[in-house]
Amino acid sequence: MYSVQAPFEHLKYERLIDSATSSTTFVQVGWFVDDNNDPYIGKPLLFYPITNSGTTIRFLEDSTSTYSDITSYFIPS
Repeated sequence: MYSVQAPFEHLKYERLIDSATSSTTFVQVGWFVDDNNDPYIGKPLLFYPITNSGTTIRFLEDSTSTYSDITSYFIPS
């Protein structure tokens, strides 16, 4: 049997939950961490993004305590 293993990392993405409605959103998050949730730089990651504009994402800016909304962003395909 012939086996090919690509030298790339696999990243698990999770969808975020809207705390107001308890429903899942179209927003996904993923990160590189080890078993202790410490930052980890692994093998290269292939990321195939698509543009999403279905859900507005709001960020709190710590330096000014103001909010910024984005309406177009990249998600994994």
